Amino acid sequence: ENSLFDIVYCGCVFPHVGVKGDSREVLPNYYEQRLTIAREMARVLHPDGFIMVSSPNRLFPLDIFHGRTAEHPYPYLNPPTNPFLLSAGDYRSMFHQAGCNVFRLLPVVGYWGFINMTKTWKGRVLAFPVQAVSRLVSVKAFRALRGSPISPWLVGLVRKRHVDYSPAW
Repeated sequence: ENSLFDIVYCGCVFPHVGVKGDSREVLPNYYEQRLTIAREMARVLHPDGFIMVSSPNRLFPLDIFHGRTAEHPYPYLNPPTNPFLLSAGDYRSMFHQAGCNVFRLLPVVGYWGFINMTKTWKGRVLAFPVQAVSRLVSVKAFRALRGSPISPWLVGLVRKRHVDYSPAW
């Protein structure tokens, strides 16, 4: 039904829509496929409801979340022009086209625990810089950095219309 849900959540899904198989290669109609999902999320959302989306940040120079294997354990270089991942601006534009007029980035601290990584000394060393940046961009004074190239992850809050119930993030 229309306007049925108060909250709609979509974590780590958008980059995998409109791609060839389980790859990082987008199809020619990738944007239309992603926009279809955003429109459906907006359609089922109550006018005062919230949509929460999350994914790696396209503007971050490394993709530390996709494609690593035993043969290739290191992050991929991620040029900011690669449309596989989304930026805050991509989400803002897409959800605006879907009928939502508010998009803001939320703090990312605590979103990823990196629990598996922190079980070994090597994992703790590799996770430390990502956790440090997550803590930094989650501080209110540094919230302008949340969608910037220093932040590997995005957590966005989308609204159909602006009703300010939220604290000053």
